[in-house]
Amino acid sequence: MASTSTKQLEDTLPLQDPRQGQFADTLGKQWPIYTLVAFDDQELQQLESDINKAEDSTGQSVLITTPNLSNRTLRDIYEHHIQHREKDDKIHPTLFIVADQKDYQTRGVLVIDLQVMTDTSKNVIGVLRCGSDDADLYCANLEIGNVDFIDYKEEEQRLWGGDNPYENQRYFSKDPSLPAASDD
Repeated sequence: MASTSTKQLEDTLPLQDPRQGQFADTLGKQWPIYTLVAFDDQELQQLESDINKAEDSTGQSVLITTPNLSNRTLRDIYEHHIQHREKDDKIHPTLFIVADQKDYQTRGVLVIDLQVMTDTSKNVIGVLRCGSDDADLYCANLEIGNVDFIDYKEEEQRLWGGDNPYENQRYFSKDPSLPAASDD
């Protein structure tokens, strides 16, 4: 999966969360950590620890290992999360973390946000890559609106070679009647 861009991964997911805007009280919820690759028990504990014990982490992330979703797709994890959030009110309903590569410490992890605001004020599903030591903090900042998703997409582009978020029609309309996004 190393060569799969976050844009390609986004394209495997629906455009919008089926329950968008229906979650009011999300503060204090835990960010689920899912894995797309197989880890043994010790590696799973290390993954959770690396995310929760990072310098700026809030320690609010929780590893979800049942069912085993390794060797599945991001879409499978998304579908599981949609069902799981209805049964477990401790997890965050719209933000979650996915380890999509065995070497997550150098290749990063994914943060999936089911409520990314577009330039036309619609909520869409977004996927970004960040360091495993930043994932928990990213979720916290996105939760409280401290940092905009697109700011993190710009950082992904700079640090991880991600696509230019301003060229992604998921976030920015190509309608000529709307103002063009700046590259600043």
